[in-house]
Amino acid sequence: MDIQRRQHWAINNLLKSKSSVAGKSGNSFDPKIIDELIDFFHNHPFPKDKEEFHKWCKSKSYNPEDIEEYGYAISSTILTGGRSNNKKFTPNKKELAIGKKVEMEHLELKNMKNNAMIRRIQEILAEKIASDHLAEFPDYYTRLKKMEKQAKG
Repeated sequence: MDIQRRQHWAINNLLKSKSSVAGKSGNSFDPKIIDELIDFFHNHPFPKDKEEFHKWCKSKSYNPEDIEEYGYAISSTILTGGRSNNKKFTPNKKELAIGKKVEMEHLELKNMKNNAMIRRIQEILAEKIASDHLAEFPDYYTRLKKMEKQAKG
């Protein structure tokens, strides 16, 4: 099964099975849970699993294991979505190197610069974002550099 089909299958199964986290509407999926989960991570970066996360789930009357599946779906969507998943796509190495550096600007966490795990995750995400841009426009970062130069006058 290719990546996009696996992703689609995983998300559909997640949505079908979420009766335990159904919202007030009674549907098996409540989109506000995704928004609440993202807000939680904005307000609690790098939570301790059994402490902050489970306490938050309990405060919302959510089962932590169910909510973790939403987190997996979010992560899978970010990591496996996008234009770069075409098996025939191979980015230009020079453009990719420039792109990874540019995209790291969006992923920087000042208090985590020396954390090897976070740094590796940032590198993976920067490469993913850059690859998606390059799959659409093979010279994306050359164009971006020209545009930024023009904008500065």
